[in-house]
Amino acid sequence: MRKAIILYKSKYGSSKEYADLLSEELSAKEIDTETSELKNFKGKLDNYDIIVYAAGIKAYMIYDIRKFLRKAARVKLHNKKVVVMGVGMLKADLNYAERLRKNNAIPSGMRFYYLRGTMDINKLKGIDASIIKMLARSIMMKENLNDDENAIVNACINPQSWVKRDNIIPIAEYIAK
Repeated sequence: MRKAIILYKSKYGSSKEYADLLSEELSAKEIDTETSELKNFKGKLDNYDIIVYAAGIKAYMIYDIRKFLRKAARVKLHNKKVVVMGVGMLKADLNYAERLRKNNAIPSGMRFYYLRGTMDINKLKGIDASIIKMLARSIMMKENLNDDENAIVNACINPQSWVKRDNIIPIAEYIAK
């Protein structure tokens, strides 16, 4: 049986939700799956056939991506599937995903997916809350808002979640091949 480790860094919960959903999907496909917060993982990545990292995004940077890439660099990856999942609040878009891949120096041998997470202004703290509130105020001054702008404004009024099992199905299918 193939073994998978799903590592995550979840500041507000969406990355952990996706890690748990993916773990359930892979287990259903008869892949032995473990999940762990990146900072708590003490095992060896060499022991896994499949390595997944899920984390939120701030200012085009995936949380703790450098730490994950350093761990992955110590492993012979040629016979392993390695997936990075960036989780943010903007609508999925190929240009945005490619920009994230480049900004985070994700090697071409690793599969990258962008997933839309949750936006709950009540869970945000400190600078994160201030940035989103300022962004929402500046957006509200515009006349014609696009989908992402509407989502940000709406999330400041009512929490929004785009976390869905369907979002991880393509990832689970890729891994299970």
